[in-house]
Parts: sequence; C-alpha cells; structure tokens
Amino acid sequence: MRRIMPIYVLIMVVLVATLAACGADSDDIVDDDPLPTLAQPETSVITEVTEAAELATDAPTITQPTATSLPTISQPTATDQPASSPTPRTFIPADLIITQQEFQTEFSQRLQDTSIESAVVNFVPEDPQGMRVRMTAPGGQALVTGDVFINFQLSDSFLLITLADIAVSSGDPPTMYATIARDELYPLITETFGLMLDARLGEDHNLETLSFTQTKMEMTLLVPE
Repeated sequence: MRRIMPIYVLIMVVLVATLAACGADSDDIVDDDPLPTLAQPETSVITEVTEAAELATDAPTITQPTATSLPTISQPTATDQPASSPTPRTFIPADLIITQQEFQTEFSQRLQDTSIESAVVNFVPEDPQGMRVRMTAPGGQALVTGDVFINFQLSDSFLLITLADIAVSSGDPPTMYATIARDELYPLITETFGLMLDARLGEDHNLETLSFTQTKMEMTLLVPE
C-alpha cells in the first residue's frame, strides 16, 4: 500500500522549488543588466572653483586713472619768453687834442711816489712817433740823466705802446737806471695817457687815429652816441 505524503509537505516542496528558481533568475538579471550608478560630482571641480574664487579675491586691485591723477603741464607765461636782444649801440667819432703841457702836468703829479728825480716829456712827431722823456734817476752810486723813448704805434684801432730805447751819455745805461725806466717810468706814461682819455671821453671808446706834433697829440675816437 502506497504511502501518501501529507499535503502540507507537498506545498512546502513546491514553494522551495519556486523560490530556488526565482533566486536563480534574480542573479541572472543582476549579472546581465546592472543598474546604472549615479555619478557623484567630482570634488576636484569644486576645488578648482574654490581656488579660482580665492585667486580672484587675492588679485591686486587696479586703480583706474582719474583726471586728478594726470600730471599738470604748466603753460608758458610772458616771463618765460626769451628776452629780446639788446639794441645795437651807435658810436660816433670824436676828436681829441692833448697838448704836451697838459700831459706834462698830469704826469708830474704821479712822480712823487717813484724813484724818479725828474722827468720832462717831449712829443716826437717823426716816425716812429711817441714821447722822449729826459729822465734823471739813480744809476747806482750817483744820479744818471738820460733819454727814454716810448713809441706809440696805432695799427687797426689797436694802440701799442712800447719802451723802445734808453740812452745815456756815458754809454750803456746802468742796470738800476734801466730798471727804473722799465718798471716805473714806462707804466707811468701809459697810465697817464689812459686816464686822460677816460676823463675826457669816458671809459667806453675806441681809438681810430693818433698823430703827434711837437706840441700836441691829435686823436679821433669812436664814442657812444
């Protein structure tokens, strides 16, 4: 006689088989078609945005130029203009005569502070023209008298005054006498001549002509108008 399985046992067997089959199908589904995974935002993107924001915050502020920051250029004024050139001066000729006596008087006033005992001026009209001075001065152990010739030569409005000759009766002039003629008499003649011109015509003048006679000097000078 066959043994009959209880109904509940049969039901359990069917359920177990069914579950086993479903499990197998479920695994196949998972392996064949996996569910898509949602991509998470990468942290590097956030980091780059953050760094960019920090750089923007740390960047130096650029000051925009304004009208007040521009340099001010001063405009030239009337005082900045160059001064006009001076007006050319006009010179006119002036004639001057100095007599031998006038020169002697002026010259003698300056002899007091020199070693010269006496000096008499004579104008010489010959060529070379000038002044011959009879001078008495120490010559060593005694006074010596001789003639000292001073030449006045005018060339191209330039006057050259030179000590041309020293002559004494006893031959060569003593050294002391010649030294006095060179260092005292000659400067005194040139100084007297220049001072007399300045006193009569002023310091601003140009000598154009000069001639001697036995009694006077005749000159033409250019002076300011």
